[in-house]
Amino acid sequence: MTQPPIIGFLDSLTRLQFSPQTPLIALKFVLLLMMTMYALFALVMIRQIDLMTKTIETPYTGIIKMIGYIHMIAALAVWFIVFTVL
Repeated sequence: MTQPPIIGFLDSLTRLQFSPQTPLIALKFVLLLMMTMYALFALVMIRQIDLMTKTIETPYTGIIKMIGYIHMIAALAVWFIVFTVL
């Protein structure tokens, strides 16, 4: 009787040889994941600012929107830099 494929996969995981670069690769992956989550947070902030300014109109609406868009652009620029450097 043959083994299911998952058994062979799990068996291969137990025989992995880790190189000295493995922690760095894991760190790069975690950093990129965190930056992606932060960029998504910035996009959600833009949506929340838009909903807020539709509900409450103030003299500072334009400034608040501008700050939100600058924050989003900066978050996306940092994400792009991290993605290209790593």
